[in-house]
Amino acid sequence: MAVNLKDIKSHMKGYRLMDLAARDVQASLQHYKDLKIGSDNYIHNDGRKEMLFRLKGTIPVSFRGNNYNIPIIIWVQRTHPQINPIVFVTPTPEMSINPSRFVDHSGRVYLPYISEWKQGKSDLATLIQILCATFADNIPVYSRQQAATGYNQPGSYRPPSAGGGAYRPPHAHPPPQPQPGYNPYPQAQHPPYPQPGGQPGYPGPTPYPVQASMPTPGGYQPQPAPYPTGGYNQPPYPSPQGHPGGGYPPGPSGYIPPYPQPGGVVNAQPQMSAEEERRKKEEEERERAKENRISLESAVEDKIKRQLQNIMERAEDEMKALNDTQKKLKDNNEKLTKMLREMETKQNEVNSSIDTLRQKTAEVDSIIEYLESQPDEFNIDEAIVATNPVHNQILRLYAEENAIDDTIYYLGEALRRGVITSEAFLKHVRDLSRRQFMARATIIKAREASKLPPHGIPG
Repeated sequence: MAVNLKDIKSHMKGYRLMDLAARDVQASLQHYKDLKIGSDNYIHNDGRKEMLFRLKGTIPVSFRGNNYNIPIIIWVQRTHPQINPIVFVTPTPEMSINPSRFVDHSGRVYLPYISEWKQGKSDLATLIQILCATFADNIPVYSRQQAATGYNQPGSYRPPSAGGGAYRPPHAHPPPQPQPGYNPYPQAQHPPYPQPGGQPGYPGPTPYPVQASMPTPGGYQPQPAPYPTGGYNQPPYPSPQGHPGGGYPPGPSGYIPPYPQPGGVVNAQPQMSAEEERRKKEEEERERAKENRISLESAVEDKIKRQLQNIMERAEDEMKALNDTQKKLKDNNEKLTKMLREMETKQNEVNSSIDTLRQKTAEVDSIIEYLESQPDEFNIDEAIVATNPVHNQILRLYAEENAIDDTIYYLGEALRRGVITSEAFLKHVRDLSRRQFMARATIIKAREASKLPPHGIPG
């Protein structure tokens, strides 16, 4: 079941780049579904305790033709993806850390990809792929050796004694034959690796090798402990050395018990010649190199796909922005073209007005020149002549009406200054007003006779 961003962000309270970190985690969970999200207190080397998001579970590792589920925990720091995550191998009680140049005794993982972490170029999914490829060459955990006695019940285990024999992987040196009077404890092939409760994200019981104890003095021969042989879907974890024939040294007796066949039947391994052993090792090396190459090719392919997807997304965003810009430029171009056409029309109108103005100016100059050439005894009344008698009458009455207005104004000024008395002022104003009324009435009739608009009536 896919984990949504809301569930991931619920464990990332206080993260600076929560959206980027949550999307990175979600992308890694699409490929590695045995990892579970959560948050817990992480104690730094300086003793600081900090609540961090973590991915906890198993990742698949192919080691020498067998598939193992390696338990890990990935701590995502609060400034992720600006800073690298912290990775630990978390062995179960039945496992031990196998230190190497990539994993220290505490289980912390050191990789160039982690130390050279860069935002935008590094992500959790690629980190986990590199972990799978690295652990395929350097297995980080191994199964602890345990001894079985004749009184053990099926599925019961206890830690090995100090001088007990050690598990030797198949195809190692052939074991010596037991001495007369001793019956070694047989070992079931690929004994199960117990996991109480069926922990989520982990497979079922995992087979693991056990130790053979020393023979009992006095001729007592214990029975082998019956181990379940069915229902296991994972091979035993390798020995600490991780190489064929690299088991623990034998016990004080120098005896190594035989490796039995399935079902508890003890069969002696056939003697393998040096040539067959060499060919077997070469075949294993070729198989391991092939698996490593396939794993690295898959990691590189996924990395390239993600980078291409990011490039395509950025290109699509850029194309969208360019299309928007092009649309705006096109709209503005249409507006500018319209404005240019309007400006051209206005320019033509202005040029026409300039020509008209020049023509009228020339006419005025001609009239001024004519008037200046006339003698000084110029009769102003003869300068303005209408086209017909009615218009002449309207012009004369209009001039009379305005003259009466001016006369009444100056009579008021004379009264204000005390030049005339109020009786004389009223007498003259009454006569002038009567004449002005008659002039206006005559103008109205004359305009109606000439079919002129009435709004031209003064006053």
